[in-house]
Amino acid sequence: MMRQFTTEELEEILAEHELWLKTDCQCGTRADLSNAKLQGVDLSERDLCFVDFSHADLANANLSRCDLRYAKLEKTNLTQADLSGSDLREVDFYDTILISANLSSANLAKTNLGNADD
Repeated sequence: MMRQFTTEELEEILAEHELWLKTDCQCGTRADLSNAKLQGVDLSERDLCFVDFSHADLANANLSRCDLRYAKLEKTNLTQADLSGSDLREVDFYDTILISANLSSANLAKTNLGNADD
């Protein structure tokens, strides 16, 4: 079942995640957005390292210029998502839907695109 978040809930989750990153996991909480319904959300220019987006629906989302290193994106719907200029190193896109996703100028070093739909 897909989870839905209000804008306020999403911002609170991401603020806790930012604190978690800045304090080397000592404070805050790692963001778990797995199974989340996030179509069309604008998360551009954010530090989303280690966020769990597995099984989420991010169709038409703006993830441009994001730091998504080590994020979990397995089995995620990224149809027509904008990932341009994002850092996608070490991301696992296994079984991810990337149809018409914009990956221009994205850093894809050590990225697993195995079984991804494009």
